[in-house]
Amino acid sequence: MERLKILSRRFIDIAYLFRTPIRFKRKILFLLKSIFYHDCVHWEIFTRNIYYFEADNLSPTIIDCGANVGLATAYFKEIYPKSTIYSFEPNKENFKKLKSLASKYTNVNIFKNAVGKNEKLRKLYGDYSKTFSLYNVGPFKETVKVIKLSKFMKEKNLEADFLKIDIEGAETDVLEDLDQARMLRHVKQMTVEYHHKMYKELSKLSVLLNILEKNGFEYQLNSFCVPIGSKNKQQCVLIYAYRK
Repeated sequence: MERLKILSRRFIDIAYLFRTPIRFKRKILFLLKSIFYHDCVHWEIFTRNIYYFEADNLSPTIIDCGANVGLATAYFKEIYPKSTIYSFEPNKENFKKLKSLASKYTNVNIFKNAVGKNEKLRKLYGDYSKTFSLYNVGPFKETVKVIKLSKFMKEKNLEADFLKIDIEGAETDVLEDLDQARMLRHVKQMTVEYHHKMYKELSKLSVLLNILEKNGFEYQLNSFCVPIGSKNKQQCVLIYAYRK
């Protein structure tokens, strides 16, 4: 039964891929990448198109927080070859792979930093899945420098056409920083992966959503929880936010 559920979701994802206004050749490329890599991250990015957005120009400015090894960065370059991307990844192993990938493209700027609410050195924790977090969800890996995205955007005078945030539990910290610095007005669209119950904290999704609402964003939510009656279960909630 579980396999049938997974297969049905995959067929839905493929159907959605071919409905998006991405060129047909790229759709086939995305699908083949997902199939041959046998990796759920490839599938999420290249087939489900979780980071797809429609820009109002051909050379959008994109900020990728939590770039990992660069799959989302590569995806953005596939759909918008003339884009300028700023990618942040704090883990040294992932950063090496990101650096190698970024060298294949133009206008990809990479930074070995975490993003958060306060600028300081913090411990980075990791687990078997190559997922790394500023929160204690696994063994200690390394000490990393945390920067404030609001300060970075001000210094670079950035107007972000799209902001991607997948930083394993620190997403609310970053949005609170952008909100307090009044920098969300410089973001047109974003996709945030909210990590619900990641470290057994009390529910606080409303804090994040309130920040979006008061800054003039509408949003769509996507998540999956089986059974729905689960308690204190870790859950990823994808939030796509856009201007009213």
